[in-house]
Amino acid sequence: MVEIEKLIDFIKAGRKKGFRDDFIWKKLSESGYSVNDINRAFSLSGRRIQFDLRHRSKSDIDASKTIRSIVLDETLRNALEKKAAAHNLTLYNEIKKILVENADLPKLNRQEYLRLRPRHKLTREQKDRHSIANKEYQARVRKERRKVVRLRRKEERKGKKEGRRGENS
Repeated sequence: MVEIEKLIDFIKAGRKKGFRDDFIWKKLSESGYSVNDINRAFSLSGRRIQFDLRHRSKSDIDASKTIRSIVLDETLRNALEKKAAAHNLTLYNEIKKILVENADLPKLNRQEYLRLRPRHKLTREQKDRHSIANKEYQARVRKERRKVVRLRRKEERKGKKEGRRGENS
């Protein structure tokens, strides 16, 4: 337990100095501490772990995720790549899709389903269509906002005219 307290003190001191959690994590793992000890220390340090995933290496992946390597025969790999291309997915997402569809999973709530579903790659044409649709939507929104502003100003002018008429009477 003394070891965990040293880790917690190190984490708190690092945070006070302004270091990111992923940097502190990396330093602790380089010092030879186990992933379980580091996880426990971070959970006991009093604040949720905040990682900047852009700077995190694959070896630093959270212990909650299981990393497995799959060695595929060349013909199987080619078949999976063709299937992935047909579904507009990456090879990783095609394998993930097959595993998720065929796994005996309990009924998933929406959040778990969205986390597990494979993400499709967009083709260049789809990206262009999304961009055009987004621009058209933004143009409609701007037009509606201008219309609302015009109506509000018109009502304000009408109110001022009626106010002046009331003063003159």
